[in-house]
Amino acid sequence: MIAGAATPATPIHAVSPATLDAFLAGAGADADAAGWLADSGFTGAAGAVLAVPGPDGRRASVVLGTGDPGKASPLVAGALSAALPAGDYRLASGFDDPAAAALAFALGAYRFTRYRDGDAAPRLVIPEGVDAERIGRIADGVYLARDLVNTAANDLGPAELAEAAEELADRHGAAFSVTMGDALAEGFPMVHAVGAAAVPARGPRLIDLTWGDAAAPKVTLVGKGVCFDTGGLDLKPSAGMLLMKKDMGG
Repeated sequence: MIAGAATPATPIHAVSPATLDAFLAGAGADADAAGWLADSGFTGAAGAVLAVPGPDGRRASVVLGTGDPGKASPLVAGALSAALPAGDYRLASGFDDPAAAALAFALGAYRFTRYRDGDAAPRLVIPEGVDAERIGRIADGVYLARDLVNTAANDLGPAELAEAAEELADRHGAAFSVTMGDALAEGFPMVHAVGAAAVPARGPRLIDLTWGDAAAPKVTLVGKGVCFDTGGLDLKPSAGMLLMKKDMGG
């Protein structure tokens, strides 16, 4: 996901419809590259990714369409890591917010590999002045949530979710506890009632993580950790069930 600063890398140029003419005129492309872009029909549309070959026919640079300036998403650079082959890249020009672009690139590089090996993802040289550790922390958190959401229902029940939370707590020095069974029924009856129909091995539980300076202001985040089973009644039409696993993102 992140390459070292000294790594040779393919330059990436961000181009919008408004800046395309200047780019083609030579502000960011030589005559051969400009001809390639024009013949390829590149317009700067949001999310468009085009590799530009050099004289030897190999990839010399990449252009990313960012769309109209007033409508451009700060995460449009996520299209890069979804479209580009493995390799090392760097942000060269046209990126108004390099930090947002780097984060988008990192998020787009996610691969779910629990059940099969994924293709190698492209890597980005983090731009100077951008906090690479912060980008990595955010991406790691999103990757963890996506891994949990994408894990098959038979492999991720309440017990496995609690294990994942405990591993996270251990990694960051947080206090971890789980309330379940009679203690859950007595202390959190509504939580217990929601999952009471589950088989005992998949009984509901309340997972608690506490981290930080005890003297600092307290912030409490409450999430609904949904775990699906593989049977039961499908009470929704297929269109309503298609993305139900995203409920686990809570």
